Amino acid sequence: MMTSMAAGQEREERLGTIVDQVSAARLEANVRRLVSFGNRNSFGDLRDENQGIGAAARWLAAEFRRASDRFEVSLDRFEAEGHEMANVVAVLPGTSDRSRIVLAGSHYDSRNGDRYDTTRPAPGANDDGSGTAALLELARVLGPHEFEATLVLVAFSGEEQGLHGSRHAAALARENDSPIVAVLSNDMIANVEDPHGNVERQRVRVFSAADDGLDSPSRQLARYVQSTAVAFVEGIEVELVYRLD
Repeated sequence: MMTSMAAGQEREERLGTIVDQVSAARLEANVRRLVSFGNRNSFGDLRDENQGIGAAARWLAAEFRRASDRFEVSLDRFEAEGHEMANVVAVLPGTSDRSRIVLAGSHYDSRNGDRYDTTRPAPGANDDGSGTAALLELARVLGPHEFEATLVLVAFSGEEQGLHGSRHAAALARENDSPIVAVLSNDMIANVEDPHGNVERQRVRVFSAADDGLDSPSRQLARYVQSTAVAFVEGIEVELVYRLD
């Protein structure tokens, strides 16, 4: 039987290996590919296989499958404001504790000044191509590994029109009594330059809130994210923001 100390050392070594595999070049390539779809407005044609939200959804699903054949990938279709939309879902089943779910998400839709414009450019590199690119990179580096809990990666649609995709996913989770123990939402994670031209590349903000204004599992998760990040990523600064984004 492996001792707790040996198990902890093995876990640290595996985490270090996973972190070292994250590729800045792959992240940039993923962002550029998402931008190439032109306009990822959620009210675009979901059947389009070449441009827009439909093509982006199919590409994301293909990339999740390419990351590992163990991912169970699907387009979770739903209706919002009378229009068909789809979340792209990739599930990596756990081993000994697969009923426990850890979820990471981003929104892959984009918009310009008109929230319903499906034709004019809406590249969305920052909002939220950056978070979706990170989701794909998570799939690539985590896919070859086994984890006790089940990992669920979701690229949400309809965020720009009112969180439609995440509201749909939350309703499903409640309906199915899904045992979700943690959710990490990645939105605009590459916002390195402010309106005044100041650049900050090493700091990331992690938002968490508490219903009673004091503490919560969400804040405990944020602290864990902070301690893990600084232990494995050289030079990173994690700022904990105790409120909703």
